[in-house]
Amino acid sequence: MSPRSCSKLPWLVVSGYGAHIKSTPRLLIVQKNGTTTEYPIGDVHHLLVVGGHTIHSAVLQHMQNAGNWVSFFAADGTPVGLIRPPEDRVDEQVRAIQRHAPAHSYALGITRAALGRRLQVIGETTVVTGESPLYQGELEVLQDARQELEYLVTLDEIRRLHRLATDMYYEIMARTIPKGTGFRRRTARPYMDPVNTMLSFSYGILSGVCAVHLAGAHLDANIGLLHQGERALVRDLTELFKPQMVDQPIFALVRQGITASDYEIGESRCTLSDALIRRMLLHLQTSIEVTAIGRQVEMLADALIRNREFQILDPAEFLPRIPLKNH
Repeated sequence: MSPRSCSKLPWLVVSGYGAHIKSTPRLLIVQKNGTTTEYPIGDVHHLLVVGGHTIHSAVLQHMQNAGNWVSFFAADGTPVGLIRPPEDRVDEQVRAIQRHAPAHSYALGITRAALGRRLQVIGETTVVTGESPLYQGELEVLQDARQELEYLVTLDEIRRLHRLATDMYYEIMARTIPKGTGFRRRTARPYMDPVNTMLSFSYGILSGVCAVHLAGAHLDANIGLLHQGERALVRDLTELFKPQMVDQPIFALVRQGITASDYEIGESRCTLSDALIRRMLLHLQTSIEVTAIGRQVEMLADALIRNREFQILDPAEFLPRIPLKNH
């Protein structure tokens, strides 16, 4: 098969397993699944290798000569190594910018968008199931919360409203799920029902994708805007994608039917079967739009580094392409 040229973001993610990565002084060459793709080395400012692949030592030499970065991650997005050009401290510069960013405006934008997307999922689920899961007055409460955001002054107020609206969303969506699953709301670990376990597994995959792209943009995953603590920025970013990329397809899968053979509830936690995990992965491979996540990270980095308005993608650009109707 003849090689093709491709260049999108200023960073390149090679994920999964089995890729063969090599280079010339001018080209980065990735061979995977019978396809060879060539990238001008000058356009790949950051190569991110996720999972198990073969990489020629010449790739590291040519990337360094071009002043580019190479990062290595485990399959789940956990960082395991970094090679950067000598004297290049762009990550430290970006980290300083993150620490001094006006977190209030970013947190406001993330919370507003996340709430809007969750309202959209509730509405679309009502259409699919033919029955509204909302109790009287709940829609008004969520809509009022969205309007109230504009008047919140402190980050603590924004975080509190975000938690309340998110908790309410899960309780509403639980009413669309068969009662036999035991899912009533989003809970903390350890998970004792299959739906919370499925969500946690899926959120982990989404978080890994987000973490890798944040690293590609040299953003520090631990410096959040809405959230605080370890991997706070990853949690910020996943809030924008959980409703459409994970919740919608996973809730649809559960409504289509899971059986007692799909999971086991032990004394300390619920365990998913390999068969159910494979079904989930088939859905998530389609619904988790990696390109959209990369674009959103690029928009976030652009806003932070160049002090521009933070733009958030329209969900229409990454709506799930799997069937959401009940069977």
